[in-house]
Amino acid sequence: THTHTQSHTMNVTRVLLITRQRSGSTFFLALLAQHPDVQDLGELLNFNDANSVAALARNNLTPRDVRYGLTEMQPYLWTQCTRRVCILKVHPEHFRPPSGLEELCALGVRAILLERYPEDEYRSWQRAVRTGVWAATPRLQRLALQSGDGLCPPNRCWHDLAAADALPERKFLRQHQKWFRKARWLWPSATVVRSEEFFEDPVATVWPVLRQLGLPTAELSPQKAEEDLSRRMLDKELAQRALANTPRLA
Repeated sequence: THTHTQSHTMNVTRVLLITRQRSGSTFFLALLAQHPDVQDLGELLNFNDANSVAALARNNLTPRDVRYGLTEMQPYLWTQCTRRVCILKVHPEHFRPPSGLEELCALGVRAILLERYPEDEYRSWQRAVRTGVWAATPRLQRLALQSGDGLCPPNRCWHDLAAADALPERKFLRQHQKWFRKARWLWPSATVVRSEEFFEDPVATVWPVLRQLGLPTAELSPQKAEEDLSRRMLDKELAQRALANTPRLA
């Protein structure tokens, strides 16, 4: 089985989307994944996410297995692939210990860097923490605020609010710079995308990325991507509620 897994993944272009929260990465990936040859693996290394924990459990794994054995767990990460290009999104919060990014780089994975101006990223992060709305686009954020769906109750969000109060903008900016400096050092030939350009014209920003991945241009619809994300928001909220009622994995 392991040999079969290696043979399969050798035929797949493995890509990391290296970014930070509030950079438009969820919408960016949703649009990329409209291409028939691209698969969005989401945040398999985000163990605060119910869907990621469920995916681990289906493979008889725990977050600890992956955190402290990332090199050995590579087959797990990429066996989810069923298309020509697979993209896994990673944030700084996904790595404990932080050496995980080096481990992924050492295994020949390509990289896309999606970076937002850090001051704008900080304001968006503070707003999301304080409102409980983490929706991917401004329209979906307005809908969440209006409906109350997906809002994080104060008794569940107190730790996030405390973190926001304890993280001044200057420290946040240093963390931003350190993360992308490290990513550029590890992947000097990475594809770099500015969040601001993506927000301005999503389709025109994604097309060059597809070409750099060796894929033909395809018809892309931001409206359809937003509709898909709206459905995923509901599914994710239901999954998070289920996770809250089950014992935490180690």
